[in-house]
Amino acid sequence: MSQPYYQADHQLVYPAGTRITGTVQKASSAGWMKRNGSIVFAFRSVQMSDGRTSDLHSTVGGIQAESSEGLNVGKEGEIRATTSTFARILAPVSLVGPSRGVADMTTRKTAWSRAGEGRKGFGLLGAGAAQASVGTAIGFGYFGAARRLCDAFITKGSNVELPVNTPIFLRLDSSDPSVALTAR
Repeated sequence: MSQPYYQADHQLVYPAGTRITGTVQKASSAGWMKRNGSIVFAFRSVQMSDGRTSDLHSTVGGIQAESSEGLNVGKEGEIRATTSTFARILAPVSLVGPSRGVADMTTRKTAWSRAGEGRKGFGLLGAGAAQASVGTAIGFGYFGAARRLCDAFITKGSNVELPVNTPIFLRLDSSDPSVALTAR
């Protein structure tokens, strides 16, 4: 423990430096179709700084991680990788640009609009190549939309990656009120 833990009445329960040991109870890696990985820890013993040990029954109650790390803790202490809902919503919207170009071929495409469609597929190279024709720009636009849809729904999900020294908050599963810890 990096910080001491006190009971509600300010009595010291675990001093800083207390060592908590546990095991990985369940782990699953990321899979296809954006199935994200998860991990469940079970903490079973506490070793005080003076060498005394005692039994402990706890699970993960929370983690202190940046939102960009894409981690979430479930009710049962399962740490799960998450996928951006915003990216999943925007992926189908990426079909709008090229579809408009196909539906309305009477509109004279400007260099700016062709570059925008080409950029979706191949970045700066696509923006330049899309200057060749409206059809090339639309093709690159559809390619970019297909890539976004694939990334949002089909490709492999994310694994749980806890950076070194990530603070983990524990939820004690004990009925002993002297060591009961609420999830933080």
